[in-house]
Amino acid sequence: TFSNAYVLCTPTESSPNGYAGVLCSYAQPSDYTVRNVTVKNSSLYGINKMGCLIGFITLDANKFTCSNCHVKDCYIENNRSDLDSTDKFEEQGEVGGLIGYIACKSGLIENCSVTGTEINGKTSTARHVNHFIGDIVLSYSDRTISINGCSATGNTGSKSNQHHLAGGIYTTSTTMYIIVKEKG
Repeated sequence: TFSNAYVLCTPTESSPNGYAGVLCSYAQPSDYTVRNVTVKNSSLYGINKMGCLIGFITLDANKFTCSNCHVKDCYIENNRSDLDSTDKFEEQGEVGGLIGYIACKSGLIENCSVTGTEINGKTSTARHVNHFIGDIVLSYSDRTISINGCSATGNTGSKSNQHHLAGGIYTTSTTMYIIVKEKG
């Protein structure tokens, strides 16, 4: 359990992205399994590809499994109100309560939830903010993401859509496989 975490990812002119997550900001080439992790009463500030658990699961990640993970009573912002207009800060979306952006080859997310979390975020064209997963990208036909028994309820903020588990789903392939079985 991560409790009362404060994560601030500040962009620089040479690195304008701000991937952020309490567990980790990004996961790349390998197989990853995350089980029984809870993030609660925490604050997360970044720019894009950010989620309270993980910000960015890259295109090169082979298999990603996330089970029984929960985000409770957290705050996420990709619109840093403490910066004045002269600072170079671009709100780019791809923000989710659990995970900001997924592009792995195979993914299973099961029995996870986001509750009581406030997300104040801005989006840009084709990049979303959502209470569960910001964006899912399936670039090749051999990619599958399954979401089973998950929920996003009791959340607030500028993006309070609680009826979908992903803000945006994209593919460059003619076939994609996303299997969603919502909780309840």
